[in-house]
Amino acid sequence: MTNKISPNFVIVAIIILGAVAIYSADAAGIPKKAISLASRFIESDLPTTTVFTDAANTFNAGSKQTFQANSSTAGFNLAGTSSDPSSLSPGDIWRNTTAGVLKFQGSSTLQTIVTTKSLAQFNTVSGTLASGKSASALMAGSGITFTPQQTGRVKIDFTFECISATKGDGCLVQAAYGTTPAPAANAAATGTTVGLQFDAKSGALVNGSPNTYTIPVIITGLNVGTTYWIDLQYVTDTTNVIATISNAQVTIEEV
Repeated sequence: MTNKISPNFVIVAIIILGAVAIYSADAAGIPKKAISLASRFIESDLPTTTVFTDAANTFNAGSKQTFQANSSTAGFNLAGTSSDPSSLSPGDIWRNTTAGVLKFQGSSTLQTIVTTKSLAQFNTVSGTLASGKSASALMAGSGITFTPQQTGRVKIDFTFECISATKGDGCLVQAAYGTTPAPAANAAATGTTVGLQFDAKSGALVNGSPNTYTIPVIITGLNVGTTYWIDLQYVTDTTNVIATISNAQVTIEEV
């Protein structure tokens, strides 16, 4: 007996695929083809060692990455941020666009990668800077200026000689800074004081020679590209004794 299907009878077969991903891989585990409901590779289709542009990736130790530049395009660009990231781990590195510097997080403190363009200068002012007597602070009038280039943080060593006509008398001095123009000698006190007030009265006349002192200070928060002056404010011990500040040597280094 022969079974025949009526031409008016239709058989419909429906195959429902679930979450199916089928692929073959080469020896390194890299997929060569895949079939999924997404009609494309999705992250779960790929090996866990796959690098994604929208996720954090960790490279194996010793797997050096090389970014090759050519004559027209750099091989690597570190995008910048206007402020330092708030959440940091040792080894993090970034570019601060406000300060125009590269920074990285050290083992415990934030560090700045300073280039050779960073400020470093040595200044000498020979002879008398200022000589006077006053119960109110006066300026020494060194006339020394500097312009931060990278970090806006500077270390200054201000060395000077101080002498008074009476042994045991002298003056109290303190470093001060401000934006240009620099104050003149014996001008009224101006600028922002920094560091401790230094007692130079032991710099009274000793065998006809003045004593030498160094005031070290660190100034932070300066604006890169802005010119500042650095000077001394001084007050004499009494209004009857003249104190003289002379022969300044000032080292300024951006740190």
